[in-house]
Amino acid sequence: MTLSFHENLDYAETAQSFEKSFSAPSYSSGAGERIHLFADKMRIPKFTNHISRPRLIELLKKSTTQNGATLITGRAETGKSALAAELAENYKRVAWYQIDTAETDWNLFARYFAEIFNEDFEELKHSAGEIIVFVEKLFASIAEKSDEPILIVLDDVHNIFDAAWFAEFFVSLLYTLTPAHHLVLLSRTKPPQPLWRVRSKQVLGVIDEKLLAFNLAETKEFFNQFGDAKKDAAQAYKKSFGRISRLKKYTETV
Repeated sequence: MTLSFHENLDYAETAQSFEKSFSAPSYSSGAGERIHLFADKMRIPKFTNHISRPRLIELLKKSTTQNGATLITGRAETGKSALAAELAENYKRVAWYQIDTAETDWNLFARYFAEIFNEDFEELKHSAGEIIVFVEKLFASIAEKSDEPILIVLDDVHNIFDAAWFAEFFVSLLYTLTPAHHLVLLSRTKPPQPLWRVRSKQVLGVIDEKLLAFNLAETKEFFNQFGDAKKDAAQAYKKSFGRISRLKKYTETV
């Protein structure tokens, strides 16, 4: 495998550290099954009452450039998807996949993952356990079509953390990225696997819920656009702890 970001990375060692707690996975082949894919899961979501977050956009741009991949963690309604959608406005090519719990089935997940790049899953199909081959073949095909940067967003990725194949897929994906692939993972929690090695090697950056919270200036801007500018934004900021879901409720009730 070609390591595109950092040639000194030890893929085998990292993969072993992620997979040591996992037994040999058994994948669902899904052979002969007719699978319907939902287009809404592969579209960039639209948001109302959204204000631009230049502070976070610059942080996210820097992270995706330096690390290749960025994990954004936070509870529901903390602005993860809205932030990624705002970042997507800077790209001509975006591959978005909102993941549900049913996609712990590798065959279903892989079909969706190929589809967001408009790739033919049947041509990429592989035997169980050959996830590295699948990912590399997929990204090679993407690169042949265009060398223009592409933003890849996996939303609600926590829904597949318990999948037997997740650790292998996660490592394979991180190590197959090129400078033209900017990966953003949106999750309510961090993966159960240790992240210290990929973070120390600048393969993965992390933006947590504390960074997602609105600061006072952003709270005032939110009130100016969607609330009552005469209300006490400072008080709302203090009571909401900067969480967007609470700020929205506060502007509706005060």
